[in-house]
Amino acid sequence: GRWDAADFIDVARACAGDDDLNVWQAVSAGLSNIAHILDGDALAAFQSDVRSIARPAFDRVGIEPGANDDDRTRERRATLVRLLGVTGADDAIIEASASMFDHADASLGAAALTVATHHGDESMYQRVHASWQTADTPQAEVRNLRALANFPSTTLIDWLVDEILEGSVRTQDGPYVLRNALHNREAGERVWQRIKDNWDVINERFPSNSLSRMLEGITALDTNDGVADVAAFLAEHPLPQGAKQVEQLQER
Repeated sequence: GRWDAADFIDVARACAGDDDLNVWQAVSAGLSNIAHILDGDALAAFQSDVRSIARPAFDRVGIEPGANDDDRTRERRATLVRLLGVTGADDAIIEASASMFDHADASLGAAALTVATHHGDESMYQRVHASWQTADTPQAEVRNLRALANFPSTTLIDWLVDEILEGSVRTQDGPYVLRNALHNREAGERVWQRIKDNWDVINERFPSNSLSRMLEGITALDTNDGVADVAAFLAEHPLPQGAKQVEQLQER
């Protein structure tokens, strides 16, 4: 947290020849944070930088797992798919991800789902929604449900929030889906407004100890107006549990 963005990008470029999972997880996290604060031409230029940094490492590992890949290699591939597809908006990765949700490699399938939902339209939303409702394992159910919060559309996210508030989403899952939706670049502010408007319903329906976990998403509402609005609302609506955690989240 002590470097400026330009210095971090220089170090990320220097890591392009590395093939260590820990390195790429750190690079990916930092580049994702930088992307969050950019828009327009600056974001497009940065995405091009991300592609140039990550593409050589991805080409070395390849998109299809090899028979001798160990767990760290598979996870490195998945990390690079997410980095290129979400942060770098790489067209080839986005296109490939749409058909890889059910890949035999679970790490790759999960990464592909993340990429596809970050760029998906209504038809993709309906596809993932159906996968959530027909999932044959608890892990697949949760993975598809939480991925619905990624779609870059306030309309689609409104549909999701409606289902949460109406009870179609289980109470133990709803707060975590709302947390993810608050991080949505296009719809996060809208989700915060929906949470405020339905605060009494949320407090009545969800376990009180899960509400501070839901509010982990407020760290993405990092404009001056967003910070002030969150602070004012939570001052008037303090949580009975998790007060210290909420204070730390506001500081972040």
